[in-house]
Amino acid sequence: MDNQILVESNTANLHDTSHRSEPVDHEMKELPASMQSVPVTTLETIRNPSIKKEFSLGTVLNQIQYPETINEKLKIYRNHLVGHGKKDELTIAAKNNLPCISFSGTYQDKVVNDNFVQSSGIFLVDIDNVDPTLTKEKLAKLPHTIFAFISPSETGVKAGIRVDPTLITSDQDFKKVYQCIEYWLASLSITIDSACKDVRRLCFISHDPDMYINYEAIPIDYSALQAQFRQDSPVSSHASVSGNPSPLVPTGGYTQAYCDKTVQNTVQNQLSIIRGTPDGNRHNQLLHSSLTLFGLANKFNLLNSDKLKTELFDAGTSIGLPIGEVKTILRNTHDHIRRANQSNPENSNQNNTPKFELVSIASLIKNPKAVDFMVKGLIESGGMNLISGEYGSGKTFLVFDLAFCVASGIDWHGYKVKQSPVVIIAGEGHQGIGNRLLALEQHYNSPTPLDELRISISKVAANFTDGANAQLVQQAVQEVCPDSEDGLVIIDTLNKNFGGANENETAQMTKFVNNLDTYFRNSGKTVIVVHHPNKSDPNSSRGSNALPSACEGVFNIKKDLHGQITFCCTKQKNAKETPPQDNPMHFELEDITFPDVFDDDESVGSAVLVPNEKPIKSEKEYHPKAHEIECISSLSYLMENKSVPISTDIKKRYSGVHHESQRMVQQDHWRDECYKRMNVNSDKQDAKSYKEAQRKAFSRGRDKLVKESIIVTFDSYVWFLSKS
Repeated sequence: MDNQILVESNTANLHDTSHRSEPVDHEMKELPASMQSVPVTTLETIRNPSIKKEFSLGTVLNQIQYPETINEKLKIYRNHLVGHGKKDELTIAAKNNLPCISFSGTYQDKVVNDNFVQSSGIFLVDIDNVDPTLTKEKLAKLPHTIFAFISPSETGVKAGIRVDPTLITSDQDFKKVYQCIEYWLASLSITIDSACKDVRRLCFISHDPDMYINYEAIPIDYSALQAQFRQDSPVSSHASVSGNPSPLVPTGGYTQAYCDKTVQNTVQNQLSIIRGTPDGNRHNQLLHSSLTLFGLANKFNLLNSDKLKTELFDAGTSIGLPIGEVKTILRNTHDHIRRANQSNPENSNQNNTPKFELVSIASLIKNPKAVDFMVKGLIESGGMNLISGEYGSGKTFLVFDLAFCVASGIDWHGYKVKQSPVVIIAGEGHQGIGNRLLALEQHYNSPTPLDELRISISKVAANFTDGANAQLVQQAVQEVCPDSEDGLVIIDTLNKNFGGANENETAQMTKFVNNLDTYFRNSGKTVIVVHHPNKSDPNSSRGSNALPSACEGVFNIKKDLHGQITFCCTKQKNAKETPPQDNPMHFELEDITFPDVFDDDESVGSAVLVPNEKPIKSEKEYHPKAHEIECISSLSYLMENKSVPISTDIKKRYSGVHHESQRMVQQDHWRDECYKRMNVNSDKQDAKSYKEAQRKAFSRGRDKLVKESIIVTFDSYVWFLSKS
């Protein structure tokens, strides 16, 4: 995969042929405990199974999910697919040029069935010619689904089902597992490609920002499925399993015996984890496992709670925890799940409905008060606020800037703030967060050291469509910001904290809003939700209108081709819209480098939001044409992979605008990369005429980008005029 992606705290380039990874030891190894860390194999192209690398599952899924890592070859393939159809030679060639992944595990030498070494615990299923959104939703309801994303052609779904890796040591083992999984999914009216039976089944790189991920997926119970398969066999691809459907899968398809077995396996796995927990983590592990199992018992009603308490008690005392401590943990976790169930509107009893009361107008006007703001005129204290913007628009930089100012009591670009603790529910990883906050500390010259500010960041995303999970988040927030204090809770982003539910469904969005009201706003906390815009209307947010309708403040952020960021208010419930749409705030990103901090001789830093006092205005908004877009995307790709810092000599001779950390690319390399992507219409079909048509298209595109102040060409180099 050609773009840079995140691997823990480092960046790695999948199949960058300028360097090769260290030789891999192909002896059988103990797999990591987390599915996020299991190794999978990637290939540069399907044509050469020898050029391979191994990466963690989390790394590969990040590349597929995040917009900044969309593969350039995938863009070319999808463009050909739309323009020429899937049977066109150019489309087929572009598809075969895509990087691909074997999610099954690792291989010795070539990626072929006979060279399979170790299972990742993932069984890849390929579902063709379906509605991707509906199919992903269906797969997300299965407790065994690790991931599900749209196919490269956008007409199907690729999904990973969790299996016990010890079951698969060869291609023959894999084919046996395939029989059971194909049978099981067919019972759920899901038909998979028969080519999935090969252990080396390859999956072309794709891109899906809305992919479903659950690293805590439960392995299928192969023995139970195998027994059911033998009992009901033969079965057609569309057969239905007899017996009562399990509450585990609302869509039907499991027998009750299989569900009971799956849940019991989960219980035994958790009990084994408790008994194997080392000193120092015993309390937390018992707490975590108890919440998991009591939640499972409550949700699916397939477990005896009293028996479960006894088993958890035995496991907790067997590792040396005091009897009183174990009893307290079990009582508190059981009561927590019970209260969460009672607080869920779906489980409410009419007898517990509070009295419906009315208040007089006299009581409302008795003591009039001004609206209380956390950020004067913008963010109402205790209110719900929505900030939406495209990928790469700078919305996360903006909310971190806002969070830093609130936590430190510094005015936010001229607006007074109420100093308060800040909690950021960061669903998109911790990569770069520390650098962003250090850059803000340096930029604002904060009188309070960064490590003394009351800013807390979640380790993982939450699921605010689930009341029990939202209550757990509330408890964590209370530890750093009690109910007696004002506080700011930032959810970045909604998609990552929506638990795989459908944003377009009003019922799901209403659950999200109600849980934020119940667990945060009712105690006076101010909430900011960071979200993405509607594709058809960039000025409105994506998904159900239940969210913006419930908000006190709704804001929009955009970034243009010059790198200029605009921020405006589109709704203010209890005050005038600030800043208004016709007079937005203007910002740009400014590089901050940390003194005496280097990585491989390169300076380390981040960027901060700074006001742009003289916003760039153009008489006519620039909309790049197809060849100009290809020029921009080619240069963006090279900036990531083959750029060099602007030399001191050029900085001395060129007096134009540039950033200290700006990088440049040789124009010859840029032109060659453009030619690879550029499709032109030529009256003559010979290669020479086609090349000449490409040359003219590139020249026109380059000159237009220079004229629009998008790029700078100087000597034999080119670079973007702004950070965008």
